[in-house]
Amino acid sequence: MKIKAIYRILAIITLLLLANVSFAQSYSPISGPVALPVWADPAFASLWTRNDKPVADGAVQRSWAWGPGPGRSMKEDIGPNLNDVLVQYTDKARMELPNPNGDRNSPWFVTSGLLVKEMVTAQVYSRQMNPVALQPAQINVAGDDGDANAPTYASFTNNLASVADRTGQNVDKTIERDGTITPHISVALVGIPEPKFAHFEPASGHNIADAFYTFLNQTGKVYDNGNLVEAPLFNWVYVMGYPISEPYWTQVQVGGKVHDVIVQLFERRTLTYDLGESDPMWQVQMGNVGQHYYAWRFGDHQSQPMPPAPAPPNVAPAAAPNNDTFIHISDDQFTYKGSVIKMKGSNYFNSQNPWAEMWRRWDGPQVDADLSRVSALGGNVIRISLPYDVYRIQPVIWQGLRANINPIFIQRINELLQIAAKYQLKVDVSLFDWYDDAPGANTPDDRQNKMYIDAIVGAFAGDDRIFAWDIHNEADIYFNWQHGRADKVLAWMGRVTAEVRRLDPNHPIGISMSDYRNLYYKPDPSYKSAIEMSDFVALHSYDAGNIQNQIIALKNISSKPILLQETGWPTGPSGVSNYNEPTQRFLYSLAVQAVQTQNTAGLLQWTLFDYIPGTSGANPADPNSPLLIQDFFGLIRTDGSYKPAADVFRSYSTISLPSKTQTNAPLTRAPKDQW
Repeated sequence: MKIKAIYRILAIITLLLLANVSFAQSYSPISGPVALPVWADPAFASLWTRNDKPVADGAVQRSWAWGPGPGRSMKEDIGPNLNDVLVQYTDKARMELPNPNGDRNSPWFVTSGLLVKEMVTAQVYSRQMNPVALQPAQINVAGDDGDANAPTYASFTNNLASVADRTGQNVDKTIERDGTITPHISVALVGIPEPKFAHFEPASGHNIADAFYTFLNQTGKVYDNGNLVEAPLFNWVYVMGYPISEPYWTQVQVGGKVHDVIVQLFERRTLTYDLGESDPMWQVQMGNVGQHYYAWRFGDHQSQPMPPAPAPPNVAPAAAPNNDTFIHISDDQFTYKGSVIKMKGSNYFNSQNPWAEMWRRWDGPQVDADLSRVSALGGNVIRISLPYDVYRIQPVIWQGLRANINPIFIQRINELLQIAAKYQLKVDVSLFDWYDDAPGANTPDDRQNKMYIDAIVGAFAGDDRIFAWDIHNEADIYFNWQHGRADKVLAWMGRVTAEVRRLDPNHPIGISMSDYRNLYYKPDPSYKSAIEMSDFVALHSYDAGNIQNQIIALKNISSKPILLQETGWPTGPSGVSNYNEPTQRFLYSLAVQAVQTQNTAGLLQWTLFDYIPGTSGANPADPNSPLLIQDFFGLIRTDGSYKPAADVFRSYSTISLPSKTQTNAPLTRAPKDQW
């Protein structure tokens, strides 16, 4: 996994509220929480760009130096004398700005935290300049999080003593989870050269393994003043600090499989040499120290992904049942059982725990109650978003180091489909929401995307409760598209779309954009646009007075069905001009009129419910989070009553869509202690 999207929508909303600008002309909402990390200082961004932007761009094949992108930033105490230092976490480390008024050209203007040393020794300073009373980190230094036999940082606490120079000798010791050091049996049988000590570091009195010393002194492509040049990747003492342990053999689980690895701890980072990794460029990696430290210190997981794992073999799609209950396409319309039908429904998130949190705080009975309201309004479809890359939701989706899809996630999707089928609703599934990586072909992240697609699409390829696959939700609001990388995004979409089609011949595919003009944009004729890759046109528009003109423009470009997949209007926060229920009702009437006049394929409104005030703020768990308009788009108020616009939406009539696939599993709720 790689770069997080830089969401600008909070700033846009703020400007709209302050300037009282017309919402319909300026803003299209995004699904889910909108406060994702950005680089807190240009020096942090510059440091990341040099080494890791080539990896993110697919220009080189190597492991990360810092990680896919920015994590959380804050002010922290650093050491006994430096208070309120700006820091930013990444997968692999913590960047620090100890003197923001210092020389920005100095290589030490940005420092890297002594995170490993602190986790092993539990010496962390507070404002009172005394060590915080912590225990050494009981977090695995390598491998799957759930591996009960892997060594932790605490395993090294009593194994930090300096040793003699052993340059040229074999790496011959094993470390156990309890910290026991034992002789290592020769690895001659596995057909690799015997790992040896290549360098003795007198500053700390430890030897460095040959694979690690080669890694630390490698050269490669880096960005220098915007140019891709060959240079040493890093000053390893600056990046790593000095070694604080010897390199040790151990065994860890990677994707549930046991691998022989060598692990060595440095002051700032860890290194692992994985003999079970087939790709030589990924055999040596820096550990996810930034993630581990954040979890140890603050009791939460960092908002960055774990390192990619090799993709498993393709998952063959399930055999499709009789296709007469699938949604098909005929000319510019959708059909069901041979007859033209109109799609009508809602972009759905749980009314009590919306956005990506709906999958973590899963509540099957609440979903059942919510979808009954869609049916009551005459809907026949809902659209859901799968949070591929939301850090709080990752344990629900992924197992271990993103080695496999968590079966609980498949179960929850299946449970939602069961409830939808109960109310004769089809489900439009957005596969890659809250995601902006667009990795290059055959990169580790590209393979991980494919594994995800194979697991999700493969599981439901023959399921007639699915209406369509939505490849990505509004890619044009994210950093890559907005910063001149539309070609990269479109190339990625092309590969993902091809993989979905390979797995699933039964369901149509859509790709949405926030600006309808980006549906047909392409950098040059060699690229396919979103419309060209899709089976239908997924139009998102919150400019109700202009929807009809947008539909006409799209019809002049494509003869495919046009689905108004998102439209709506907020009725709050209170006191904002035109954010009220009468305006919402009027604009819904314009939207319904547009889709009827132009005979489009249907309409999905955004969103069914108002949400508890503060839910869409930067911290959904904080009842004092700022009010955002995302909480007020509903046709149903928080007390369960309908707004006037609901009657307008109800007037757009269609038929229900029963599915042959029916299940009757008990509805589940995620335990509150997992929230």
